[in-house]
Amino acid sequence: MTLDLHGIIPACIVTFDADCRFDEAAYRHYLQWLLPQGPVALAINADTGEGPHLWPDERERVLRVAVDEAGHAGVPVIAGLSASFTAQAVEESKRAEQAGAAGLLVFPIPAYQGTPLDPALPVAYHEAIARACRLPLVAFQLQPALGGVIFDAETLRRIAAIDSVVALKEASFDARLYLATRRMIERLERPIDLLTGDDNFIFE
Repeated sequence: MTLDLHGIIPACIVTFDADCRFDEAAYRHYLQWLLPQGPVALAINADTGEGPHLWPDERERVLRVAVDEAGHAGVPVIAGLSASFTAQAVEESKRAEQAGAAGLLVFPIPAYQGTPLDPALPVAYHEAIARACRLPLVAFQLQPALGGVIFDAETLRRIAAIDSVVALKEASFDARLYLATRRMIERLERPIDLLTGDDNFIFE
């Protein structure tokens, strides 16, 4: 499956009622307001949408509603894939594919926190997800203060070499690192798309 990622991909919020339960009616209303504004895709169950903090059944329900609404507008949905270990990620990737996701945003896992990070670990993690489903993958470089990891250049090159990986979301919130990452990606044998997770870096 091919994803056109050249444009705005809003990281959608999720709506809750007064009892902190998913408010489907409000969510549909929100998406119906958002979709006519021209996004090329929607990012569902990412950080902004509380994805890592929802029960699996809640994440699936949110995703299915988003897929339903976005489908009317012909807009693909990229599902946040948050897990704690590989087998869980594999299960969640299959679940997202069955729910209609067009791609996956692969969150870092806690095992990345050790330093130095052996490139084999994140590479094997992305490869396992790629084998489990047919969806394109967006790798995710996220600053450690938000629970993420900054990959070194060798790790990024090896992740980018996985056929299913089509893009990197860069959210280091460091302008110099963002530029260095962009230049490295441009030199790859198979360049992937670069998405910024920080609107301040759109000029860069």
